[in-house]
Amino acid sequence: MYPPDKPQNGIYRVKILSVDEDENAYTLRFDIAVGASAGWATYMYQQTGKWLLTWRLDKQRGDYAIKCALSAVNRCPNVQAHTINQLCNHHLCLYLACNPAAPYINVKKSLALSAYKVSSNDIRLDPTVSWAKGSAEYLRANLLASYSGLPVVWIDFREKKSLMIDWCAAHGIILLPSPPPTGDYQLSTGSVLVDRKSNLLELYNDFVEFDNRERYEHAAVTASAHQKLLTYVVETEPKDAVRDFDSLASWSSPIPTKGKTADGNKLVTQLKRYQMIFPHTSFVFCNQDQLCDTIMLALKSGSMISQHNP
Repeated sequence: MYPPDKPQNGIYRVKILSVDEDENAYTLRFDIAVGASAGWATYMYQQTGKWLLTWRLDKQRGDYAIKCALSAVNRCPNVQAHTINQLCNHHLCLYLACNPAAPYINVKKSLALSAYKVSSNDIRLDPTVSWAKGSAEYLRANLLASYSGLPVVWIDFREKKSLMIDWCAAHGIILLPSPPPTGDYQLSTGSVLVDRKSNLLELYNDFVEFDNRERYEHAAVTASAHQKLLTYVVETEPKDAVRDFDSLASWSSPIPTKGKTADGNKLVTQLKRYQMIFPHTSFVFCNQDQLCDTIMLALKSGSMISQHNP
């Protein structure tokens, strides 16, 4: 939701953004990480110039609260925070208490991240609204990507009907509408670009038809210029019986409206030629029920080659 909802009484996953210290206390500036209130403090700061989510820990009277905060953060894997100053950019859960008569919100206690379970609705990218830069959903997605602490995948604006939208939400992955250099998907920290193909006929049309082929040769050059691998993930149907180049060579299918037949052997010849010229490219074939897992596996792996280069 954007603008974000004001937090109500309850437990929230938050990100600590900064820690200020004076002789009397620590003051932690934080924001909501996921859900309908994600980025609320940032939004309110943009509107009012005031940061409304702060947590003051008194050095003299807050010894127990300080120990609880450190304990909550240190329950996360691979985190070792020994002082409050080391909490910056870490995540934990806070129980917030809202006073309807006051703009500021009180922190009642800190808890480990396990105290809040991230749901699909907390992070799902809405495909029914605009993803254009500056749109409400674009701004919301950027807040989630910035504050959630979850993996972030860049998604092309044209992928609104993709199965990846629901799959990523269910698997705790943020989708950020931000087109990769080429293709449809890229992990924000990854070295692989994934271009999704809906079926074998689309692949045939793109790589065999001369008018389209040049565009994909440009795509390979673009990936190389960004020092990325380029993987084409191709959806197949059980009747296609295609798993790799060997089985693809035996495939054929009528081309609707053209009165022609797609020749798998001809397609394999073009794909092998493409890989020979652009060895940082690969092709992966999978049934639709394996599509999202296959895309994610490709994004996570810098060397995923299901069909070896010739």
